[in-house]
Amino acid sequence: MAKYVSPTHIIGDSGVIKFKQYCNQHDPYIIFREIKEHDYGVDGEIELVKFEKEKMIASGQIIKVQLKSTASSNSYIKNQTDDGFTFYATQDDFEYWSAHNLGVILVIYDSQKDRLFARKITKEDYVYHKKHTKTSSYPVVFKNTETELFVGEGTFFTKIRESYFKPRFDGNVKETLVSNVQFFSSFPKVLYIYNSEFKTKKDVFKQMDEGVQIPPFLIYNKKIYCFQNIPTFHKDFRERILTTTDSQPEILKYDEFFEDKSLLNHYVELLNLYLRDFFVKDRKLWANRKNKGHFFFAKPSTEDSLKITYKTRKRETQGERTVVNFYEYGKDAFFRHMGFTYYIDFLDKSPIFILNYKYHFTKDGGEPLSPMKITKYTNKLNGLEYNSQVLNTLHFWQEYLSGGHDMIKIAELDEFKIQIKPLEVVSANFGIYKENDLSIKKPQAKVNPIDDTQNKLF
Repeated sequence: MAKYVSPTHIIGDSGVIKFKQYCNQHDPYIIFREIKEHDYGVDGEIELVKFEKEKMIASGQIIKVQLKSTASSNSYIKNQTDDGFTFYATQDDFEYWSAHNLGVILVIYDSQKDRLFARKITKEDYVYHKKHTKTSSYPVVFKNTETELFVGEGTFFTKIRESYFKPRFDGNVKETLVSNVQFFSSFPKVLYIYNSEFKTKKDVFKQMDEGVQIPPFLIYNKKIYCFQNIPTFHKDFRERILTTTDSQPEILKYDEFFEDKSLLNHYVELLNLYLRDFFVKDRKLWANRKNKGHFFFAKPSTEDSLKITYKTRKRETQGERTVVNFYEYGKDAFFRHMGFTYYIDFLDKSPIFILNYKYHFTKDGGEPLSPMKITKYTNKLNGLEYNSQVLNTLHFWQEYLSGGHDMIKIAELDEFKIQIKPLEVVSANFGIYKENDLSIKKPQAKVNPIDDTQNKLF
């Protein structure tokens, strides 16, 4: 079936192009950023620039933009005269624009006459119309001499006062920041290095009888690296794997090997062995065969879904989270598994654990979907999740991995412990302006039944 391009789409694009041209040729330059996703009443934002030491820099002063492109005969525009016209906005749109904490400029592009107009929508406008206008549409009067914008002229601030712009950050509020960077409260501080006759782990395991306890280890160039003193383990391991049973290991303390990149890489690899064992054996997660750092919940053998009980973030009561579920989306049928990836880094010589949750998609609970479809559904989910959902998911993983305790206890041995602290909570003496006052509800975006059904899938 052919894909048709509607005249409305063309007119809309022409308005964006015209406004971009205006901003680009304005003196001083105006930064325009178009919002292409989640358009709930604004199409973009503009930011002022300022000069410092003869260089132009972004000022951080922001105002939102709603752009309406129309032909002169369009029903939005009424009462056209040589002096101006009236634009009719829905009550919901007007309410949202006037309540926006960053402020909204309404930009009108008349495509037939190739003319551009801009006007600030104020709370005073809304209060007046709410009291005096009895219709469902509110009039916005544009006077040509006060609102028309001409490409190439630097008159924007005679039309829109600079005082309307607000900084991106609000210094009058305090925010609580939650980070997915988690510090290790306890971690190994000694690296043991033994000589061996073997070159690979496979060779080592061939020498061992079933049931012999073997500590997590690495082997490179006939040297075994581990966090534990091997002589404390089964004598078969000592006798069969080490060069001599009485051989003394090279013992390196944390500060001694930290500056050696190769040894530090071995340290991280060893740490990952303990984490992997914990995630798979203790927390019963599956590891992605193609991505060893990706862990996820497995589909139950007899059910199409799996729910986990945990303590919720806000109410701190017992709640349930669906971690595996079956979905049908168009022609596709698949299972979505909650999962995460992680990596180890260092901050001030201390190891840190960074978790990023990541969903896993399979056809039958085992075989992954194609990379293209995984990307499609991952992008869909990312587009639907906001700060609160992200925070709730991070909290869930903290609760699940820690078993409801403060610390995530990876290993507790006589020689050392591996424990990860809870999510970091930091107070900041600034905040980001909210998109609109809490007392004003956003107008609901109109969606067709198919789109609405698809949204509910996730």
